[in-house]
Amino acid sequence: MAFESMLDNLRQANADRLIQTARSANALAKLATGKNRRMFYGVKTRAIDQLIGRMRILTSVGDLSLDGDVIVGVRFAHVAFHVKFSQLSKESQSIVIANLTAALTAPHAVQSTANRKFSEQAFEYLTDLADTNDTGSVGPQRLQLQQQQTVGSH
Repeated sequence: MAFESMLDNLRQANADRLIQTARSANALAKLATGKNRRMFYGVKTRAIDQLIGRMRILTSVGDLSLDGDVIVGVRFAHVAFHVKFSQLSKESQSIVIANLTAALTAPHAVQSTANRKFSEQAFEYLTDLADTNDTGSVGPQRLQLQQQQTVGSH
């Protein structure tokens, strides 16, 4: 087995362990309260941050909630999580923004005018947030980004 192949296998095994850690911590956080809940969510966030920032295996950014803290939906191949944008490292924040930018500018991403306007505003907001590392508060809005793959959905 070549050295490169061994590294690839080890990388995948580490990614699988981090994903399992995030899934387990998320499930436990949903059952816990108070300090324990925050601790489990912290474990989940650190695992996701490792997957994005160090392992660079982020597949896509799927949705965005601007309900006080900015929550982003991130997908890794076969599993997705929601995480507070402000709790990601600067490196991971940059990768999330780059992924969102790529999704918004992709030629196949047909969006309605309203969805496109929201996407542009969300991108600006995340960029400002990453620059200032301020959680800010934008009021009670629940908004979801979805890539629309059907032509004529304007």
